[in-house]
Amino acid sequence: MAIQISPASPQDAQDLARLVILGNADDAMFTRVVSPSLNATPVQRAEQLRWRTERNRANMQRAGAHWFKAVDTSTGETVGFAGVIAPQSEESKWDGKLSETMDEKWFGVYMGAVGGKKEALLGGREDVWCEFLCFSC
Repeated sequence: MAIQISPASPQDAQDLARLVILGNADDAMFTRVVSPSLNATPVQRAEQLRWRTERNRANMQRAGAHWFKAVDTSTGETVGFAGVIAPQSEESKWDGKLSETMDEKWFGVYMGAVGGKKEALLGGREDVWCEFLCFSC
């Protein structure tokens, strides 16, 4: 499989949202954010895709955002992506709004784990952060 890396745009947001969901399908903590029972309904899954797509689009348009996609050249399918966001002013940061179907408690636990990993990797550095690095091959 030959892979081509190119900049991603807001038009790619839904493909990238699908990869986040697929890439975390076996992660119980991530899944609990969508459905605490670990059995998301079709409505919850559709809402999660809508919310992540909207969030991706907003993140891609933030100052200092650099998003790239990996495309399988034989199929044209997006199989991976990375989003790197440089430091921003407070007003340009994510507004924190969750999808109505998401579990706020589990989202807090999940983001605490992500923040812990960020701290372990970068210490107190705030100059760069990889928003997502997801591959599905």
